[in-house]
Amino acid sequence: MMIKDFNVDKTQKDRSDISYITEIRKYKEEFKYMTFYDALTGLPNYAMLKNEINKLIDKKEKKDKFAITYIDIDNFKYINDTLGHKVGDEFLKYIANNLNAEIEAPNLVARLGGDEFAIIFSDIQSNELLLEKIERIKHNTSKTWSVNKYQFFVSMSIGVVIYPDNGDNITTLFKNADIAMYAAKREGKDKVLFYKKELSENNLWHIQMAHKIQSGIENEEFKLYYQPQFKLNTGEIIGVEALVRWIHPKEGFIPPMEFIPLAEETGQIYSIERWIIKNALQQKKQWEEQGLNHLELSINLSSKTLTSKVNFQQIEDLILSFNVDYSKVTLEITETAIISNVEPVIERLNRLKKKGLKIALDDFGTGYSSLTHLKKLPIDIIKLDRSFIDSIVENSKDTMIVKYMLSLAHDLKYKVVAEGIETREQLKYLKKHYCDSGQGYLLSKPLCKEEVNKLVKASFKFN
Repeated sequence: MMIKDFNVDKTQKDRSDISYITEIRKYKEEFKYMTFYDALTGLPNYAMLKNEINKLIDKKEKKDKFAITYIDIDNFKYINDTLGHKVGDEFLKYIANNLNAEIEAPNLVARLGGDEFAIIFSDIQSNELLLEKIERIKHNTSKTWSVNKYQFFVSMSIGVVIYPDNGDNITTLFKNADIAMYAAKREGKDKVLFYKKELSENNLWHIQMAHKIQSGIENEEFKLYYQPQFKLNTGEIIGVEALVRWIHPKEGFIPPMEFIPLAEETGQIYSIERWIIKNALQQKKQWEEQGLNHLELSINLSSKTLTSKVNFQQIEDLILSFNVDYSKVTLEITETAIISNVEPVIERLNRLKKKGLKIALDDFGTGYSSLTHLKKLPIDIIKLDRSFIDSIVENSKDTMIVKYMLSLAHDLKYKVVAEGIETREQLKYLKKHYCDSGQGYLLSKPLCKEEVNKLVKASFKFN
Protein backbone atom coordinates (compact mmCIF):
# COMPACT_ATOMS: atom_id res chain seq x y z
CA MET A 1 0.00 0.00 0.00
CA MET A 2 1.34 3.41 -1.07
CA ILE A 3 1.42 6.21 1.54
CA LYS A 4 0.68 9.68 0.05
CA ASP A 5 2.98 12.54 1.12
CA PHE A 6 0.61 15.47 1.55
CA ASN A 7 3.50 17.88 2.24
CA VAL A 8 5.01 17.12 -1.17
CA ASP A 9 1.64 17.63 -2.89
CA LYS A 10 1.17 20.94 -1.10
CA THR A 11 4.65 22.15 -2.10
CA GLN A 12 4.00 21.22 -5.75
CA LYS A 13 0.63 22.97 -5.64
CA ASP A 14 2.21 26.13 -4.17
CA ARG A 15 4.86 26.09 -6.86
CA SER A 16 2.18 25.62 -9.52
CA ASP A 17 0.16 28.54 -8.09
CA ILE A 18 3.25 30.79 -8.03
CA SER A 19 4.08 29.84 -11.62
CA TYR A 20 0.49 30.54 -12.67
CA ILE A 21 0.50 33.93 -10.92
CA THR A 22 3.87 34.74 -12.52
CA GLU A 23 2.51 33.88 -15.96
CA ILE A 24 -0.59 36.00 -15.36
CA ARG A 25 1.56 38.95 -14.32
CA LYS A 26 3.77 38.44 -17.35
CA TYR A 27 0.78 38.40 -19.69
CA LYS A 28 -0.64 41.48 -17.99
CA GLU A 29 2.63 43.33 -18.45
CA GLU A 30 2.81 42.26 -22.11
CA PHE A 31 -0.81 43.27 -22.67
CA LYS A 32 -0.17 46.64 -21.02
CA TYR A 33 2.90 47.16 -23.19
CA MET A 34 1.02 46.23 -26.37
CA THR A 35 -1.85 48.53 -25.38
CA PHE A 36 0.13 51.58 -24.34
CA TYR A 37 3.49 51.40 -26.17
CA ASP A 38 4.54 51.56 -29.80
CA ALA A 39 5.97 48.23 -30.98
CA LEU A 40 8.51 49.79 -33.36
CA THR A 41 10.02 52.61 -31.28
CA GLY A 42 9.16 51.64 -27.72
CA LEU A 43 7.68 55.08 -27.11
CA PRO A 44 4.26 55.57 -25.52
CA ASN A 45 1.55 55.33 -28.17
CA TYR A 46 -1.59 57.30 -28.93
CA ALA A 47 -3.64 55.41 -26.30
CA MET A 48 -1.24 56.31 -23.51
CA LEU A 49 -0.97 59.88 -24.75
CA LYS A 50 -4.77 60.23 -24.58
CA ASN A 51 -4.80 58.83 -21.06
CA GLU A 52 -2.13 61.26 -19.91
CA ILE A 53 -3.89 64.25 -21.50
CA ASN A 54 -7.21 63.30 -19.91
CA LYS A 55 -5.48 62.98 -16.52
CA LEU A 56 -4.03 66.47 -16.95
CA ILE A 57 -7.43 67.88 -17.94
CA ASP A 58 -9.10 66.23 -14.92
CA LYS A 59 -6.36 67.36 -12.53
CA LYS A 60 -5.78 70.92 -13.64
CA GLU A 61 -7.79 73.99 -12.92
CA LYS A 62 -8.79 76.06 -15.95
CA LYS A 63 -6.07 78.56 -15.09
CA ASP A 64 -3.40 75.83 -15.22
CA LYS A 65 -1.94 75.23 -18.65
CA PHE A 66 -0.20 72.47 -20.56
CA ALA A 67 0.83 72.20 -24.20
CA ILE A 68 0.66 69.54 -26.90
CA THR A 69 3.05 69.64 -29.85
CA TYR A 70 2.04 67.70 -32.96
CA ILE A 71 5.16 66.72 -34.97
CA ASP A 72 5.25 65.51 -38.57
CA ILE A 73 8.55 64.53 -40.23
CA ASP A 74 8.92 66.41 -43.52
CA ASN A 75 9.38 64.34 -46.70
CA PHE A 76 9.56 61.01 -44.86
CA LYS A 77 7.99 59.23 -47.82
CA TYR A 78 11.14 59.89 -49.88
CA ILE A 79 13.08 57.57 -47.56
CA ASN A 80 10.49 54.82 -47.95
CA ASP A 81 10.27 55.36 -51.72
CA THR A 82 14.05 55.39 -52.16
CA LEU A 83 15.29 52.74 -49.72
CA GLY A 84 12.22 50.79 -48.64
CA HIS A 85 10.15 50.44 -45.49
CA LYS A 86 12.80 48.56 -43.52
CA VAL A 87 15.16 51.53 -43.72
CA GLY A 88 12.20 53.82 -43.08
CA ASP A 89 11.55 51.95 -39.83
CA GLU A 90 15.19 52.43 -38.80
CA PHE A 91 14.81 56.15 -39.46
CA LEU A 92 11.69 56.34 -37.29
CA LYS A 93 13.56 54.61 -34.44
CA TYR A 94 16.38 57.12 -34.88
CA ILE A 95 13.93 60.05 -34.60
CA ALA A 96 12.18 58.45 -31.62
CA ASN A 97 15.48 57.99 -29.76
CA ASN A 98 16.50 61.59 -30.44
CA LEU A 99 13.17 62.99 -29.27
CA ASN A 100 13.14 60.78 -26.18
CA ALA A 101 16.64 61.94 -25.24
CA GLU A 102 15.38 65.54 -25.23
CA ILE A 103 12.34 64.96 -22.99
CA GLU A 104 12.37 64.82 -19.20
CA ALA A 105 9.51 63.90 -16.85
CA PRO A 106 6.85 65.06 -16.27
CA ASN A 107 6.83 65.79 -20.01
CA LEU A 108 6.09 62.90 -22.37
CA VAL A 109 6.87 62.05 -26.00
CA ALA A 110 4.72 59.57 -27.94
CA ARG A 111 4.50 58.13 -31.44
CA LEU A 112 1.05 58.62 -32.94
CA GLY A 113 1.67 56.43 -35.99
CA GLY A 114 3.52 56.69 -39.29
CA ASP A 115 5.93 59.62 -39.12
CA GLU A 116 3.88 61.55 -36.57
CA PHE A 117 4.91 62.17 -32.96
CA ALA A 118 3.56 64.29 -30.11
CA ILE A 119 4.97 65.80 -26.94
CA ILE A 120 3.06 66.85 -23.83
CA PHE A 121 4.62 69.76 -21.97
CA SER A 122 2.99 69.90 -18.55
CA ASP A 123 5.44 72.38 -17.05
CA ILE A 124 4.99 75.44 -19.28
CA GLN A 125 5.58 78.92 -17.88
CA SER A 126 5.07 81.09 -20.99
CA ASN A 127 4.64 80.67 -24.73
CA GLU A 128 8.02 82.30 -25.31
CA LEU A 129 9.88 79.85 -23.07
CA LEU A 130 7.90 76.97 -24.57
CA LEU A 131 8.86 78.03 -28.09
CA GLU A 132 12.53 78.19 -27.08
CA LYS A 133 12.28 74.66 -25.69
CA ILE A 134 10.56 73.30 -28.83
CA GLU A 135 13.05 75.01 -31.14
CA ARG A 136 15.93 73.54 -29.13
CA ILE A 137 14.43 70.05 -29.41
CA LYS A 138 13.83 70.55 -33.16
CA HIS A 139 17.39 71.78 -33.66
CA ASN A 140 18.94 68.88 -31.73
CA THR A 141 16.78 66.32 -33.55
CA SER A 142 16.96 67.80 -37.08
CA LYS A 143 20.33 66.50 -38.14
CA THR A 144 21.51 64.82 -41.31
CA TRP A 145 20.82 61.08 -41.17
CA SER A 146 23.16 58.82 -43.16
CA VAL A 147 22.42 55.30 -44.36
CA ASN A 148 23.71 53.17 -47.25
CA LYS A 149 25.76 56.08 -48.66
CA TYR A 150 22.61 58.24 -48.72
CA GLN A 151 22.17 61.36 -46.66
CA PHE A 152 18.79 62.73 -45.64
CA PHE A 153 18.28 66.12 -44.03
CA VAL A 154 15.85 65.73 -41.15
CA SER A 155 13.28 68.48 -40.72
CA MET A 156 9.92 68.60 -39.04
CA SER A 157 6.73 70.66 -39.10
CA ILE A 158 5.26 71.26 -35.65
CA GLY A 159 1.84 72.50 -34.54
CA VAL A 160 1.36 73.63 -30.93
CA VAL A 161 -1.82 73.98 -28.86
CA ILE A 162 -2.26 75.25 -25.30
CA TYR A 163 -4.86 73.97 -22.84
CA PRO A 164 -7.36 75.52 -22.18
CA ASP A 165 -6.75 78.45 -24.61
CA ASN A 166 -7.04 76.30 -27.77
CA GLY A 167 -9.49 73.70 -26.48
CA ASP A 168 -10.77 72.22 -23.24
CA ASN A 169 -11.09 68.61 -24.45
CA ILE A 170 -8.80 66.17 -26.20
CA THR A 171 -10.75 66.13 -29.49
CA THR A 172 -10.57 69.90 -29.95
CA LEU A 173 -6.92 70.06 -28.87
CA PHE A 174 -5.83 67.42 -31.39
CA LYS A 175 -7.90 68.95 -34.18
CA ASN A 176 -6.33 72.37 -33.64
CA ALA A 177 -2.83 70.91 -33.24
CA ASP A 178 -3.32 69.16 -36.60
CA ILE A 179 -4.46 72.43 -38.22
CA ALA A 180 -1.39 74.26 -36.86
CA MET A 181 0.96 71.50 -38.04
CA TYR A 182 -0.41 71.52 -41.60
CA ALA A 183 -0.21 75.31 -41.64
CA ALA A 184 3.50 74.96 -40.77
CA LYS A 185 3.90 72.62 -43.74
CA ARG A 186 2.15 75.06 -46.08
CA GLU A 187 4.47 77.85 -44.97
CA GLY A 188 7.47 75.93 -46.23
CA LYS A 189 7.94 73.11 -43.68
CA ASP A 190 10.59 72.91 -40.93
CA LYS A 191 8.59 75.38 -38.84
CA VAL A 192 6.86 75.65 -35.46
CA LEU A 193 3.41 77.28 -35.45
CA PHE A 194 1.15 77.97 -32.48
CA TYR A 195 -2.55 77.53 -33.18
CA LYS A 196 -4.58 80.68 -33.85
CA LYS A 197 -8.23 81.04 -34.80
CA GLU A 198 -7.22 82.40 -38.21
CA LEU A 199 -5.64 79.03 -39.01
CA SER A 200 -9.05 77.36 -38.73
CA GLU A 201 -10.47 79.93 -41.15
CA ASN A 202 -7.59 79.26 -43.57
CA ASN A 203 -8.16 75.54 -43.16
CA LEU A 204 -11.82 75.99 -44.12
CA TRP A 205 -10.72 77.96 -47.21
CA HIS A 206 -8.43 75.09 -48.19
CA ILE A 207 -11.22 72.54 -47.77
CA GLN A 208 -13.58 74.62 -49.91
CA MET A 209 -10.91 75.27 -52.56
CA ALA A 210 -10.03 71.56 -52.75
CA HIS A 211 -13.74 70.85 -53.37
CA LYS A 212 -13.82 73.49 -56.13
CA ILE A 213 -10.70 71.99 -57.74
CA GLN A 214 -12.33 68.56 -57.79
CA SER A 215 -15.46 70.02 -59.38
CA GLY A 216 -13.24 71.81 -61.89
CA ILE A 217 -11.56 68.53 -62.83
CA GLU A 218 -14.85 66.66 -63.16
CA ASN A 219 -16.60 69.46 -65.08
CA GLU A 220 -13.61 70.21 -67.35
CA GLU A 221 -13.32 73.86 -66.30
CA PHE A 222 -9.59 73.99 -67.09
CA LYS A 223 -8.23 75.28 -70.36
CA LEU A 224 -4.79 75.36 -71.96
CA TYR A 225 -3.13 78.55 -73.12
CA TYR A 226 0.25 78.71 -74.82
CA GLN A 227 2.90 81.37 -74.24
CA PRO A 228 5.08 81.80 -77.31
CA GLN A 229 8.86 81.49 -76.98
CA PHE A 230 11.00 83.50 -79.38
CA LYS A 231 14.52 83.26 -80.70
CA LEU A 232 15.90 86.55 -79.43
CA ASN A 233 18.43 87.30 -82.18
CA THR A 234 15.90 86.87 -85.02
CA GLY A 235 12.56 87.57 -83.32
CA GLU A 236 10.91 84.45 -84.76
CA ILE A 237 8.60 82.18 -82.80
CA ILE A 238 10.21 78.79 -82.11
CA GLY A 239 7.88 77.20 -79.59
CA VAL A 240 5.26 77.56 -76.88
CA GLU A 241 4.90 76.71 -73.20
CA ALA A 242 1.60 75.06 -72.24
CA LEU A 243 -0.02 76.87 -69.30
CA VAL A 244 -3.17 75.75 -67.48
CA ARG A 245 -5.91 78.30 -66.84
CA TRP A 246 -8.97 77.78 -64.66
CA ILE A 247 -12.15 79.59 -65.66
CA HIS A 248 -14.59 79.00 -62.80
CA PRO A 249 -18.28 79.24 -63.87
CA LYS A 250 -19.10 81.67 -61.02
CA GLU A 251 -15.78 83.19 -59.91
CA GLY A 252 -14.20 83.56 -63.33
CA PHE A 253 -10.42 83.36 -63.73
CA ILE A 254 -8.62 81.77 -60.75
CA PRO A 255 -4.82 82.33 -60.86
CA PRO A 256 -2.63 79.20 -60.92
CA MET A 257 -0.86 80.26 -57.72
CA GLU A 258 -4.18 79.96 -55.89
CA PHE A 259 -4.83 76.36 -56.83
CA ILE A 260 -1.65 74.62 -58.05
CA PRO A 261 0.13 74.54 -54.63
CA LEU A 262 -3.04 73.24 -52.97
CA ALA A 263 -3.55 70.66 -55.73
CA GLU A 264 -0.01 69.42 -55.08
CA GLU A 265 -0.79 69.18 -51.38
CA THR A 266 -4.04 67.24 -51.89
CA GLY A 267 -2.76 65.03 -54.71
CA GLN A 268 -5.23 66.50 -57.22
CA ILE A 269 -2.24 67.71 -59.22
CA TYR A 270 -1.89 64.21 -60.69
CA SER A 271 -5.29 64.40 -62.42
CA ILE A 272 -4.70 68.00 -63.54
CA GLU A 273 -1.25 67.15 -64.88
CA ARG A 274 -2.47 64.14 -66.85
CA TRP A 275 -5.16 66.35 -68.38
CA ILE A 276 -2.57 69.02 -69.29
CA ILE A 277 -0.15 66.57 -70.88
CA LYS A 278 -2.86 64.72 -72.79
CA ASN A 279 -4.37 67.90 -74.24
CA ALA A 280 -1.01 69.56 -74.94
CA LEU A 281 0.27 66.53 -76.87
CA GLN A 282 -3.01 66.25 -78.78
CA GLN A 283 -2.48 69.87 -79.80
CA LYS A 284 1.14 69.14 -80.74
CA LYS A 285 -0.10 66.30 -82.96
CA GLN A 286 -2.59 68.66 -84.65
CA TRP A 287 0.13 71.25 -85.30
CA GLU A 288 2.32 68.59 -86.88
CA GLU A 289 -0.57 67.51 -89.12
CA GLN A 290 -0.95 71.17 -90.17
CA GLY A 291 2.71 71.26 -91.19
CA LEU A 292 3.94 73.10 -88.09
CA ASN A 293 6.45 70.38 -87.18
CA HIS A 294 9.10 72.92 -86.19
CA LEU A 295 6.98 74.32 -83.33
CA GLU A 296 8.42 73.16 -80.02
CA LEU A 297 6.22 72.42 -77.02
CA SER A 298 7.19 72.85 -73.36
CA ILE A 299 5.17 71.21 -70.59
CA ASN A 300 5.69 71.59 -66.86
CA LEU A 301 6.20 68.41 -64.85
CA SER A 302 5.41 68.75 -61.14
CA SER A 303 7.83 67.75 -58.40
CA LYS A 304 5.11 65.50 -56.97
CA THR A 305 4.99 63.41 -60.14
CA LEU A 306 8.73 63.35 -60.64
CA THR A 307 9.33 61.97 -57.15
CA SER A 308 6.49 59.44 -57.25
CA LYS A 309 7.33 56.11 -58.87
CA VAL A 310 3.72 55.16 -59.64
CA ASN A 311 2.54 58.55 -60.90
CA PHE A 312 5.67 59.10 -62.98
CA GLN A 313 5.09 55.73 -64.67
CA GLN A 314 1.54 56.81 -65.57
CA ILE A 315 2.79 60.08 -67.03
CA GLU A 316 5.57 58.31 -68.94
CA ASP A 317 3.09 55.85 -70.45
CA LEU A 318 0.76 58.72 -71.40
CA ILE A 319 3.52 60.70 -73.10
CA LEU A 320 4.77 57.71 -75.07
CA SER A 321 1.25 56.86 -76.26
CA PHE A 322 1.37 59.84 -78.66
CA ASN A 323 3.01 59.56 -82.04
CA VAL A 324 4.70 62.97 -82.13
CA ASP A 325 8.22 64.26 -82.74
CA TYR A 326 9.58 63.95 -79.19
CA SER A 327 12.68 65.94 -80.10
CA LYS A 328 10.37 68.98 -80.20
CA VAL A 329 8.91 68.30 -76.73
CA THR A 330 10.51 69.70 -73.57
CA LEU A 331 9.56 68.82 -70.02
CA GLU A 332 10.23 71.57 -67.49
CA ILE A 333 11.18 70.56 -63.96
CA THR A 334 11.97 72.66 -60.89
CA GLU A 335 14.84 72.31 -58.45
CA THR A 336 12.46 71.49 -55.60
CA ALA A 337 11.72 68.21 -57.37
CA ILE A 338 15.35 67.19 -57.12
CA ILE A 339 16.70 68.39 -53.80
CA SER A 340 15.49 65.55 -51.63
CA ASN A 341 15.62 62.63 -54.06
CA VAL A 342 18.31 63.07 -56.67
CA GLU A 343 19.16 59.56 -57.87
CA PRO A 344 15.61 58.29 -58.73
CA VAL A 345 14.87 61.61 -60.46
CA ILE A 346 17.99 61.32 -62.63
CA GLU A 347 17.04 57.75 -63.62
CA ARG A 348 13.50 58.82 -64.59
CA LEU A 349 14.69 61.81 -66.60
CA ASN A 350 17.16 59.65 -68.49
CA ARG A 351 14.34 57.30 -69.46
CA LEU A 352 12.52 60.24 -71.08
CA LYS A 353 15.66 61.53 -72.77
CA LYS A 354 16.23 58.15 -74.40
CA LYS A 355 12.89 58.69 -76.18
CA GLY A 356 14.15 62.01 -77.54
CA LEU A 357 12.49 64.45 -75.12
CA LYS A 358 14.47 67.44 -73.84
CA ILE A 359 14.64 68.46 -70.18
CA ALA A 360 14.62 72.07 -68.97
CA LEU A 361 15.50 73.22 -65.45
CA ASP A 362 12.85 75.82 -64.64
CA ASP A 363 13.28 78.82 -62.31
CA PHE A 364 17.04 78.40 -62.47
CA GLY A 365 18.91 80.26 -59.74
CA THR A 366 16.17 80.17 -57.11
CA GLY A 367 17.02 76.81 -55.51
CA TYR A 368 19.63 75.78 -52.98
CA SER A 369 22.24 74.25 -55.25
CA SER A 370 21.74 75.05 -58.90
CA LEU A 371 25.39 74.54 -59.81
CA THR A 372 25.45 71.09 -58.20
CA HIS A 373 22.38 70.09 -60.19
CA LEU A 374 23.87 71.37 -63.42
CA LYS A 375 26.66 68.84 -63.03
CA LYS A 376 24.41 65.89 -62.18
CA LEU A 377 21.20 66.31 -64.12
CA PRO A 378 20.60 65.22 -67.73
CA ILE A 379 19.26 68.64 -68.74
CA ASP A 380 19.43 70.46 -72.07
CA ILE A 381 17.96 73.86 -71.24
CA ILE A 382 17.97 76.23 -68.27
CA LYS A 383 15.23 78.80 -67.79
CA LEU A 384 16.36 81.95 -66.02
CA ASP A 385 13.87 82.85 -63.32
CA ARG A 386 11.88 86.04 -63.85
CA SER A 387 13.21 87.46 -60.57
CA PHE A 388 16.62 87.84 -62.23
CA ILE A 389 15.12 89.29 -65.40
CA ASP A 390 13.11 91.81 -63.33
CA SER A 391 16.33 93.04 -61.72
CA ILE A 392 18.12 93.87 -64.98
CA VAL A 393 19.36 97.45 -64.60
CA GLU A 394 22.62 98.58 -66.11
CA ASN A 395 25.63 98.05 -63.81
CA SER A 396 23.61 96.53 -60.92
CA LYS A 397 24.91 93.45 -59.07
CA ASP A 398 21.91 91.37 -60.15
CA THR A 399 22.54 92.29 -63.76
CA MET A 400 26.10 91.04 -63.45
CA ILE A 401 24.75 87.76 -62.02
CA VAL A 402 22.56 87.34 -65.11
CA LYS A 403 25.59 87.99 -67.33
CA TYR A 404 27.67 85.32 -65.60
CA MET A 405 24.79 82.83 -65.54
CA LEU A 406 24.42 83.22 -69.31
CA SER A 407 28.16 82.80 -69.77
CA LEU A 408 28.23 79.70 -67.55
CA ALA A 409 25.29 78.11 -69.37
CA HIS A 410 26.92 78.62 -72.75
CA ASP A 411 30.23 77.20 -71.51
CA LEU A 412 28.34 74.10 -70.36
CA LYS A 413 26.56 73.85 -73.73
CA TYR A 414 23.07 74.52 -72.38
CA LYS A 415 20.48 76.56 -74.21
CA VAL A 416 19.00 79.41 -72.16
CA VAL A 417 15.40 80.64 -72.05
CA ALA A 418 14.71 83.91 -70.21
CA GLU A 419 11.31 84.09 -68.49
CA GLY A 420 9.24 87.19 -67.83
CA ILE A 421 10.72 89.64 -70.36
CA GLU A 422 8.62 92.78 -69.94
CA THR A 423 10.80 95.75 -70.89
CA ARG A 424 12.89 96.83 -73.87
CA GLU A 425 15.86 97.28 -71.55
CA GLN A 426 15.67 93.64 -70.46
CA LEU A 427 15.38 92.43 -74.06
CA LYS A 428 18.32 94.55 -75.18
CA TYR A 429 20.53 93.28 -72.36
CA LEU A 430 19.65 89.61 -72.97
CA LYS A 431 20.34 89.91 -76.71
CA LYS A 432 23.62 91.67 -75.99
CA HIS A 433 24.77 88.75 -73.85
CA TYR A 434 23.61 86.06 -76.29
CA CYS A 435 20.59 84.67 -74.48
CA ASP A 436 19.16 82.11 -76.91
CA SER A 437 15.43 82.59 -76.45
CA GLY A 438 12.82 84.15 -74.23
CA GLN A 439 9.20 84.64 -73.33
CA GLY A 440 7.21 87.34 -71.58
CA TYR A 441 4.46 89.90 -72.01
CA LEU A 442 6.74 92.24 -74.00
CA LEU A 443 6.94 89.56 -76.69
CA SER A 444 3.51 87.92 -76.33
CA LYS A 445 0.97 87.11 -73.65
CA PRO A 446 -0.29 83.49 -73.35
CA LEU A 447 -2.61 82.70 -76.27
CA CYS A 448 -5.35 80.22 -77.05
CA LYS A 449 -4.50 77.62 -79.69
CA GLU A 450 -6.35 79.51 -82.45
CA GLU A 451 -4.28 82.65 -81.81
CA VAL A 452 -1.07 80.59 -81.84
CA ASN A 453 -2.06 79.18 -85.23
CA LYS A 454 -2.52 82.69 -86.65
CA LEU A 455 0.77 83.89 -85.16
CA VAL A 456 2.82 81.01 -86.55
CA LYS A 457 1.18 80.95 -89.98
CA ALA A 458 1.73 84.70 -90.32
CA SER A 459 5.46 84.17 -89.59
CA PHE A 460 5.16 86.76 -86.83
CA LYS A 461 8.36 88.32 -85.52
CA PHE A 462 8.64 90.80 -82.66
CA ASN A 463 10.35 94.09 -83.42
